[in-house]
Formats: sequence, C-alpha cells, structure tokens
Amino acid sequence: MGNVDAVQGIYAAFGDGDIGAILGRLADDVRWDEWAPTSRTGEVIPYLAPRVGRDAVAGFFGEIIEALEFERFEPTALLASDDQVAALINVTLMVKATGTRIEDTEIHLWTFGPDGKIVALRHFLDTLQHAAAQSG
Repeated sequence: MGNVDAVQGIYAAFGDGDIGAILGRLADDVRWDEWAPTSRTGEVIPYLAPRVGRDAVAGFFGEIIEALEFERFEPTALLASDDQVAALINVTLMVKATGTRIEDTEIHLWTFGPDGKIVALRHFLDTLQHAAAQSG
C-alpha cells in the first residue's frame, strides 16, 4: 500500500469511527504535533498538544471526540513526496463546550518511515480561531 492510499484509509477509518485502524498504522514512537501549534497569543490548543507514542495519540482522539462535533470533514487534495503526504481538509465543526462553530481549511502533514508506518503528523490550522472557540 502506498502512502497516499494509507492516508486515504486513515480518513475513511476516521469517518467510520475506527480509531483502532488508525492507531494500527502508527509507529510505536510516532510524534504527533511535536511542534505544538499555538494560537497567535501563544496558547496551546488542548487537543493539539504534542504527543509521542501510539498510546498518547489514542488520547488525542479521545479528546477531539469529547471536545468537537464534526459537521464536515472533507479531504480535498493529497499531495505526496517520497516519505510525506500533505492533505488539504475542509472542516466545519463545533466546540461542544461553547457551541462555537469553526470553518477552516487545514493541512495535515503525514510523515512515513521506511516500513510504511506513520512516524509523525503535524496539523496546520487557524489556531486563533480554535483558541477563541475554546472560550466562546
């Protein structure tokens, strides 16, 4: 399976709520948002905190399921190099705690190891909008 197919499979699994399938594609020591995206005010978005390891990434999925309600999660393009896939994602979601709606285009940068396992993921998104939505 190629890297683009793997990313497409991850998004299909996410849509089906199959987090186990996603975790199965990750390296044991995966780096997830290692360089935590912060808002322009320097705040770390709780569900975008840096994580290392498959168990920590499982916590990420638990946090977003608890914090966010997705209305739309639509991958629109996948751009690939030898060991990376960048995915453009149109999202519309609501922060459950505040009822604030977010519309954004995100980029997810997936990095693959030589064994085909994902070794890193970085989210690029409008962190100011996410930070503001946390407080309503």
